[in-house]
Amino acid sequence: MQVSYRKILDLKSGLTLQALSGVQGSYLVLQGEKEKQRRLKRTYKSALLFNETKQDVLLKPVSLNFNAAFPSLLFEYETLGPLALFLSKANNLSKYQRGLDVGRAIRLLHNTPCPEILIKKASAVEIRNLKKLNRYISSTCRFYDEKETLEALTARFKSFKCDRVGLRFGALLLEDLLICPDGAIKIIPLPSFGVGDKAEDLASLCADASYTQPVFCAGVIDGYHGKEIPVNFWLSFAMYQALMSLCRFSALIERYGLDSDLGKEALFKSQQIRMDYDNFKKPIPKWYLSAEVSRVRAIALKKGL
Repeated sequence: MQVSYRKILDLKSGLTLQALSGVQGSYLVLQGEKEKQRRLKRTYKSALLFNETKQDVLLKPVSLNFNAAFPSLLFEYETLGPLALFLSKANNLSKYQRGLDVGRAIRLLHNTPCPEILIKKASAVEIRNLKKLNRYISSTCRFYDEKETLEALTARFKSFKCDRVGLRFGALLLEDLLICPDGAIKIIPLPSFGVGDKAEDLASLCADASYTQPVFCAGVIDGYHGKEIPVNFWLSFAMYQALMSLCRFSALIERYGLDSDLGKEALFKSQQIRMDYDNFKKPIPKWYLSAEVSRVRAIALKKGL
């Protein structure tokens, strides 16, 4: 039986998304080494849960296969490619428009009904975030300019609770977003899903992408909220960005080493986030308030995007 594979992208998790074609049809397949079985199993569970929205946003799961040499998760086939590649070639208005589409897609998925048993775990979010911060403080990989960010976090930690409780992806990155030829956005399900503050997904995506795609990230926030952004969103967003600027990127540097490309990228993103907030003296990042974002937003409004 002849089977052909076409690689779409490699994920930082070690998984690969490919297009598979054979006599039984065409599929998208997420595949990895044997040690990725648990990650694939949680990704499958995430896909099933979020697809209950009946929204055509997430890749649709077909089956989970642990019998082959490489465990795999099959999705229904769609023609698509990495959104990051599209953004690298698009003009700012197109970037903002795609950001609007992504923000609206995330909002649809956040409307997934959250099982009662998970809602009861929402109170543990504060403890989970505190553990992350404690791990950073006790680690050997810390940032020299951490002082003001740590002070901002510790001063506000008691108010660092779920503002909009529900299911969220938890570690959404730009690489998890795909685009179809007609411009439709598709999201790869994530194993990090669970209950928490929905602002965390926007903070995670922007922590990953704002240093290269600030106009796109502004579109994401605008698309998610519509005409008016609640004031309390910015506090939650900034708190998660502060936490990620220390904990997430410190862990990546520890894992890959500062001399690696991923380690250098993590250091740059961490420093960039703190600069965007003037070391968290301000509640809204500079890129969102930039003249270019305002210009593109005004054009988008005139066009009714």
